[in-house]
Amino acid sequence: MLDVLCVGDVNQDIITTPLDDYPKRNEQVVIPEFKYYLGGSSAICSAACQSLGLKTGFVGVVGDDFHGLNLKRKLKAFNVKSYVRVSGRAGTDTTFAITFKNGKRSFITSHGANDELSINDVKNDVLMSSRHLHVSGYWHLKNLRPRLPELFKRAKRHGLSTSFDIGATIEKRDWSRILSLLSDVDVLFLNDYELRLLTKSSMLKGIKKLIPLVSVLALHLGGEGAMACTKDKRVRMDSFNVKVINPTGAGDTFNAGFLYAYLRNELLGSCLKHALANACVYISRSEQRFPSINEVRKFIRSNP
Repeated sequence: MLDVLCVGDVNQDIITTPLDDYPKRNEQVVIPEFKYYLGGSSAICSAACQSLGLKTGFVGVVGDDFHGLNLKRKLKAFNVKSYVRVSGRAGTDTTFAITFKNGKRSFITSHGANDELSINDVKNDVLMSSRHLHVSGYWHLKNLRPRLPELFKRAKRHGLSTSFDIGATIEKRDWSRILSLLSDVDVLFLNDYELRLLTKSSMLKGIKKLIPLVSVLALHLGGEGAMACTKDKRVRMDSFNVKVINPTGAGDTFNAGFLYAYLRNELLGSCLKHALANACVYISRSEQRFPSINEVRKFIRSNP
């Protein structure tokens, strides 16, 4: 039995060490090294959930190439149950992430095998043996995207709770289509910018528009912390004060911490605290090492 089944994107992330600013055109900037990490919003969340002690599976597609083989090895090393299909036609998606010392990031992504992920890759026996379905990487899932409402309905029919994170901000797209799949989403993860694009409203007005559609709205607010809302309650928390070393994957690690507490039926404030703590421990590390639940609890005790 899986606690969480993550479905969505998986990328080879090539990440810079944090920069002060963008290099000027025709200027070269020297950094200590590039990092080669497990990438893709859904894949990162799967590894972070597994590290917290949730039995986690991941469904995705990689290319028959070096990066694809490397990502399958990484998922295995993180002890994630892999339901990854290898495409013979498309290469593995790759993201070049430029990170900055203020915690901001910019991404350049090549599309490939993620576009091939289909609803048929999510086998019924795997779905039925899971407690929770988490989907992320919306804009990178060309084939699956129009059938996500069907996938969420299937999950709800089988008694799963569900969550959804768009997974990347691509402004010039039809965001209104996302609203059609929210009727079967329990937890919606967004950042404040995505909320404005989705609702075409300010943050507060956007929250009012989305709250009737989902059970829980969980907002990443970067250095300003986070907010979680239901129809009856709203909780806002400041971020913990940590040095940002590796911000790429912070939102997905936040989601994993939230889901850990949510699946234990903990209060909204506890879900938010676990989410923030999990993300803060992760971003303060120089390597891609996801926190354990003991590390998260120790961090919470040390930062009351």
